[in-house]
Amino acid sequence: MQAYLQTVVKYDMLSHRWLLEGEPSFKDMMDGTAASTAGYQKLRNFCEVSRSEFVWSDTCCIDKRSSSELHELIQSMFK
Repeated sequence: MQAYLQTVVKYDMLSHRWLLEGEPSFKDMMDGTAASTAGYQKLRNFCEVSRSEFVWSDTCCIDKRSSSELHELIQSMFK
């Protein structure tokens, strides 16, 4: 019988109303340009008050350029 190691990762999740513009995107985070966006401070505050080592924000953790990825990840948040 094969043994499996299970790892539980605890994280805090921020899901909120997106600004019409200025939310840091996945691309902004990857490019290192997120700090110049209007919503960046909101994300920094979220990270500072989180009690978890990992955080998830739907604005910058989902690559919205890919409609299939966007749909899949939004659906998985509701499961």
